[in-house]
Amino acid sequence: MSTRPARQEGFTLTELSIAMAVFLVFMTLVTPFMVSHLRSALRTADRVDAQQGARAALRGMVRELRQANVLYSNPPTQPTTDSAISFGVDFDGDTSTPVTRVTYYVQGQELRRGAQFAAGAPMALGVESVGFTMFGNNPVFDDNADGVVTGEELDTNANGQWEADELAFVTRIRISLTVASSDEPEDEQAYTAEAFLRNRLAG
Repeated sequence: MSTRPARQEGFTLTELSIAMAVFLVFMTLVTPFMVSHLRSALRTADRVDAQQGARAALRGMVRELRQANVLYSNPPTQPTTDSAISFGVDFDGDTSTPVTRVTYYVQGQELRRGAQFAAGAPMALGVESVGFTMFGNNPVFDDNADGVVTGEELDTNANGQWEADELAFVTRIRISLTVASSDEPEDEQAYTAEAFLRNRLAG
């Protein structure tokens, strides 16, 4: 009976070195593509999240504005401008309690909501801008008799700034929201919605 050990197959040091070198070359070529695809996937996910957040915030704004009892023009804490809006809502319908004060505005790239300007919580991220366009329904202000009472026609003081007596005749607000990624600023998405202030339509 032979006592010689069985032959064991394996790699030589040279073969192992060649295999490792081939693997390193392969990884060097593939890694940039993998990183690029990963970054693209992350950008896409961020863009989708921002768009979904913006749409949800827009729906929330419309829902609250429909219930608005009063629009405020008290800068700097409660301004109503082309890029910010402040209003009061009686959510529970109990006129004996004070209305809830709500202000929407953009700070940085965040759409914020709070009781007053510069004191709100983020509602949506990646928001480039928000815009508010006012309309009324009182034909007395329809200067050009086209059937649409625009914000310019409601600006009876002709100073480009909203006063409380002018806001009293606003019954419809168009909201424009623009979303863009900080990494891809050219990839903008715009959303528009309209809110009819049902508590003030008789005005």
